[in-house]
Amino acid sequence: ALKTSGTTMKLTSSLSSSVSSGLLALTISLVGAAAANPVSAQGLPDQIYVLDARTGKIEMLAGIVQDHELEKTVVIRSGKERSYDTSRIERIIWGTVSGSYREGRTYFERSDYENASAKFLVAATDDPREPVQASSRLLAAQSFLNLSTQHPDRISDAIEQAQRYIDDYSNGAGLAQARTLHARAKWLAGDAAGAAPLFDAIFQEASAGDITPGYKMIPCLRAGLSAARAYLAAGETLPARETYLTLRQRADSAIAALEEGSKEHAELHKLSLEARAGEGFTLTAGKQGKQAITFFESQLRSAKKTDSALRYASLLGLGEAFLAENRVREAQIKFAQVSSLDHTDRDRVARALFRLAESTESLADLNSTGTVKAWLNTIVNEYGDTLWANPARKRLETM
Repeated sequence: ALKTSGTTMKLTSSLSSSVSSGLLALTISLVGAAAANPVSAQGLPDQIYVLDARTGKIEMLAGIVQDHELEKTVVIRSGKERSYDTSRIERIIWGTVSGSYREGRTYFERSDYENASAKFLVAATDDPREPVQASSRLLAAQSFLNLSTQHPDRISDAIEQAQRYIDDYSNGAGLAQARTLHARAKWLAGDAAGAAPLFDAIFQEASAGDITPGYKMIPCLRAGLSAARAYLAAGETLPARETYLTLRQRADSAIAALEEGSKEHAELHKLSLEARAGEGFTLTAGKQGKQAITFFESQLRSAKKTDSALRYASLLGLGEAFLAENRVREAQIKFAQVSSLDHTDRDRVARALFRLAESTESLADLNSTGTVKAWLNTIVNEYGDTLWANPARKRLETM
């Protein structure tokens, strides 16, 4: 019934190459800050990239970053102290750092996360500039998270380092990233019930029209989507439904407040569509498969051609609802469509691949075992940063 299964795997593998930098993107832009210690005055200046709110252009400034906190970044330039809203700081390139930090960045950019984490751990305590220590701690956490895609046991190190940043730098500019990384690592470790409230707490930093200083709307709303999914994974349908509903309301309100042509519109619209599809997933989780099928079919009919997130979410949801109603062959086809075509969400692609393997295995088609193993290996090898890598590993161990 699925003669395109090989194509599915190939297309999915090629898909991963365009998005394999997903985890890397979180920290390439992470910045530290210079210490109050004037040691930097005789070294290279930091390069601070600041957004001009009026023109939308980014200007590079040379100076010594003295404080880099959630709300304000203080820079010493020509002996004078100048303050900038941290939300305007796009990037900082350190001028004076320890050898350990510099080597850690080199290893990180080579994707050698084992050595990168070791160097960042040294810099997190030994670098003479305190904010470089903060940056090192966060980069150590990210290195361990990236390392865990091939070595799952290292996820506990990522959790530990993220928590240390949260504890030690409660007003640091990287706090939002550290909290998000911490929640994600907890979920990747298999603790959806523990991750859900962590994501939810980040989501609440951007309540209706009121954003906590130092946080940004879209990352907070993304945390809301993760919270809803984690609640469902933990079997908590009521908070999941409420979170999906609130997420859609906040995303739509944010869209309404945007100026025409805003670059944030597309991401907010995507989040709104994901939240809209959430109702169907809560129906399936609540053992209401028939209602879920009706819901997702309705969403597919109403979705625009450009509403990719809604279409792929609905196809996945329809497949899972079919599976819940023991309509396995129909489910199999939907999972194949998502796993081979979805370009919007790595977790969803991996989830669809896992469900495709699961449904194919249950049908016991002739010579299907090799294909199932190939799909599971694709998840482990190409989607090791997703929530479905560990379930795929466990399934392979039993085959």
